[in-house]
Amino acid sequence: MALSGMYIYNSLAGGNTDAVEDELKTLDTCISHPSPFGEIHYHYWSPCIKPNVGFWDNKNAPSLCKDETNCLTDTPTVVATGSVNSQTSAYDDKCHNGGLLGLARDGHIIVGPWNADGHHWGCDEHDVCNGTFIDGQYVYVATTTFPYVVGCWGPAA
Repeated sequence: MALSGMYIYNSLAGGNTDAVEDELKTLDTCISHPSPFGEIHYHYWSPCIKPNVGFWDNKNAPSLCKDETNCLTDTPTVVATGSVNSQTSAYDDKCHNGGLLGLARDGHIIVGPWNADGHHWGCDEHDVCNGTFIDGQYVYVATTTFPYVVGCWGPAA
């Protein structure tokens, strides 16, 4: 599957604070925004990361999160369910953890927000790096809690 070609940064903003909480007013409904150098990036798993599903759109710019109901107050639900608008979320399909989101710089894949039971990953289901083993392979998982995607290079104890 081809991904959108955008980058998932770490979960930190300037000053080593939570980027999703501290920069949310600058994020769009894809939970993305430009770097100071103009590079569009995510700090969180996005409903726009998979082409042709969810909020993905190659013709129209997403609206700002601050202008949408619930986006600032319940970001994980908005991203996971697609409640910002009437489109289907990129994460409705809970099969295979919601799919492949990307490849981390250390070579481990990043998978979607669903565990084997079809629920969001719990803190007891992944290590401090946001990784777990699926079928014997170490992967990073998208979570609703900080650090959201990759917290460090794992596996970690």
